[in-house]
Amino acid sequence: VSPYYAQELASTVEKGVELDNIIRKTGILGIVNGMDVQEWNPLTDKHTTVKYDAST
Repeated sequence: VSPYYAQELASTVEKGVELDNIIRKTGILGIVNGMDVQEWNPLTDKHTTVKYDAST
């Protein structure tokens, strides 16, 4: 789940679907979806032997 949604789940019984107590006790970690397209660019990545992009 996203960081914001993780906070939302822990906020109330209604939003946490009765798991809010467990989430608050054990914690929950939100992970941002997506990737950094500049860092993970197969056209410029020095570790990629064969460079490629959407047109190849």
